[in-house]
Amino acid sequence: MYRKWIELGFIGILLIGGGFVVKGMQYDTPALKDSFTRDFIIQDKQATEGFHLFESKIGTYKMLFPSDFQLVSDSPEFYGRQGNSYEVWLAYAELAREERKSVEIKGTFRLLGEGRVEEKLQILKSENGRTKDYEVDGYDNKLIFLEKIVKNYDSNKKRMVLGNPNKQDANVYYGFVADKTTNQSFELDYTIRCQDDCSIDVEKELNFMKTMLESVEFYN
Repeated sequence: MYRKWIELGFIGILLIGGGFVVKGMQYDTPALKDSFTRDFIIQDKQATEGFHLFESKIGTYKMLFPSDFQLVSDSPEFYGRQGNSYEVWLAYAELAREERKSVEIKGTFRLLGEGRVEEKLQILKSENGRTKDYEVDGYDNKLIFLEKIVKNYDSNKKRMVLGNPNKQDANVYYGFVADKTTNQSFELDYTIRCQDDCSIDVEKELNFMKTMLESVEFYN
């Protein structure tokens, strides 16, 4: 009898240990391997391949978040929030470092004032003396603005300069989503920096941005 209890206890330990191993194996993406990022992920919900379902810590929106990115946890420089009207985070792609690239996404939620959504859109569409390449979409009360930008450092002028997105591959992508009824808004800044010359698949990056922007769901 004593031996039987020992054997049962041993089996129980294996089962429990196995459970921990299985749970650990579920953290198979950079986003889930990082404890800070994982805290934003809704793990019991299925998401589009290559993404996780991400939920704001101030309870204002959810969206698709790329599974190969991790949030930067240092605050207030890279993560911050104020009540339920403002939240900002920064994420980077760990694997991009192997390709000698820096790939970052900055997400910012803001609660805008009455009538500010259309005002913001007009500002975004304004040329301001430079060539712009953007598209505006939307349905119901949701508005989506997406722009591709060329921005590089000029060593002679010692500052960042803007190029022509119609003639050069864009390395910066800016997106703006807003609910015209609730005045909730979300901005995405997606930047690709190469240490050496590298090719950028613009269509691929645009689709990547569209996937995230279209997935934003505000909580009323």
